[in-house]
Amino acid sequence: ADGAQTVINFYYWDEAQRDGMEALIQLFEESQSSITVEPTIVPWNEYWTKLQTALPTGTGPDVFWMNVNARE
Repeated sequence: ADGAQTVINFYYWDEAQRDGMEALIQLFEESQSSITVEPTIVPWNEYWTKLQTALPTGTGPDVFWMNVNARE
């Protein structure tokens, strides 16, 4: 309401997804003019460890990429 900009930190692990993620971020930011997304690519071999140590201390991302291999 006060016009302040909100910054959201977003972690994902796949460098091959960079173009797609940047396109999604751009669409999101266009629809949410007061929010800026700061993406960070964390290599897969460090990703889960980094999340497990950063989230409990409040230094982790606001949003992170996670996919589930659902099996029935």
